[in-house]
Amino acid sequence: MNNETQERLLKSYRQQRKNYTLIQMSQETGIQQTRLFRIFNGSEMKISEYAAIEKILYPEQKRNQSMIDKLINEASQVLMPESLNEICQLIHKKLSIHQLLS
Repeated sequence: MNNETQERLLKSYRQQRKNYTLIQMSQETGIQQTRLFRIFNGSEMKISEYAAIEKILYPEQKRNQSMIDKLINEASQVLMPESLNEICQLIHKKLSIHQLLS
């Protein structure tokens, strides 16, 4: 996952939930408290973690993302880490191309 993209998402999440504790964030996102602590301190997020936070921040996109979310959830449960990493790299490349063309 692109580190800048992750940082932007986390910054937006923290700005919208300034007074939330790790416990509250964990309950809202479904991500374990210790994992959230590591993410906020620089660990790379999994796609499913990114999607969980993104869903909370951008609820209007929820409906449009349902197919992608289902695929991500299924992939994270059945695919090997190497395959998931390949998918992340492909998505990152596509986003980079889009940014260059925009």
